[in-house]
Amino acid sequence: MPVGDDHTITPEDVAQWMLDELEKAGYLYQWEAVLEIQSRFGDEFTYLNESGNFAIDRRVFRAFRNLTEDTVVWRRTEGCWVKRGPHDPPGRQADSSARSSCSRSAAGL
Repeated sequence: MPVGDDHTITPEDVAQWMLDELEKAGYLYQWEAVLEIQSRFGDEFTYLNESGNFAIDRRVFRAFRNLTEDTVVWRRTEGCWVKRGPHDPPGRQADSSARSSCSRSAAGL
């Protein structure tokens, strides 16, 4: 945020940034998102989970889900979100039979 800007960053702002990044690339890896969120928005939007890894705050996830309910799915094996494809089933999980990586699926390969 620019110096002197009185806008308080909200979970919705962070979720919108996530969506913008996903729209640019066609995918968004969770580990990259965590690092960028910490850097851009601060530690209050991440936490250390029970496995000892940094994770995205649940408030941000809720806001992200509200923005992307029908348009984005999670590729669990690769740990990334991608735009929903024609073969993805209803819900938030990507088609488990899809073999392409997040970056390849975004490129249409």
